[in-house]
Amino acid sequence: HDVGDLVDALKVNSSIKHLDLSHNAVQDIGARVLALLLKPCAGTGSSSSSLRTLCLQHNEIGEREAAAARRRLGSFT
Repeated sequence: HDVGDLVDALKVNSSIKHLDLSHNAVQDIGARVLALLLKPCAGTGSSSSSLRTLCLQHNEIGEREAAAARRRLGSFT
């Protein structure tokens, strides 16, 4: 599945506050795309997204990419 489609849906959805994608086989590239595409939403108030919590535990994301995603998203994660 395309994470870009998920991010597009999140940007226009005003009711989802918490999204748990644990145990979904998200890999490094998926985490990278999520972080890059969701970054404009992170604490800026410039997006219509109401997403505040994104859980990616127990996926196939390496420590290096997880750390990079946390840096990109800041307090959003």
